[in-house]
Amino acid sequence: MILSQDDIWRQGLRKRGKDWVLAELHRRAGGPDDVLLEVVFQPPYPTRAFCLQWCAEEESRIRVPPSLRLALVVAVLTVVCVLKAVTSFQSLPAEQGVQASNAAPRAATAQPIGMAAGITPGPGSATQTNPASNTDLSTVCAYQAYATAACPARR
Repeated sequence: MILSQDDIWRQGLRKRGKDWVLAELHRRAGGPDDVLLEVVFQPPYPTRAFCLQWCAEEESRIRVPPSLRLALVVAVLTVVCVLKAVTSFQSLPAEQGVQASNAAPRAATAQPIGMAAGITPGPGSATQTNPASNTDLSTVCAYQAYATAACPARR
C-alpha cells in the first residue's frame, strides 16, 4: 500500500503526539513555510503550517474509548429489553382476554365441582343432578388448587 506524503507526515506526527508537536512549534521560532525536521526523518519534511493544521484536526476529533462504546451498547440493549418487557406486559391483558373468550364456551358447559362429583344440592335448590353428565373425578381434581371433600390435596 502506497501512502501519500501527507499520510506519512500524519503517521510521524501521531507517533510524536499532539502535545510534543505543539511544544516543538512554540519552542522554535519560524514562519509557516519552515519545515519541522524532527517529525519525519526523510525529505520532504512537513511545514509548520501543516503541523498546526494537524494539531487543530486532532483537537476537533472526538475520541471515544472502547469502554464507553461498550457502555453505550449495553445501555441501548437495556433500553430495548425494557421496552420489549413493557410492551409485552401491556399486551398481556389483551392476550388473557382472548384466552378467556376461547375458554368461555367450555366453562359454560362444565358443571360445578360438587355436581360433577355426584353431590346433590341442598333442599330448596332448583338444580338437579343429572347422573348421565357426571365426569370422572380425577379430571376435575386435576385443576383443583386446594383440598376439598371431593378432591384430596395433591402432592
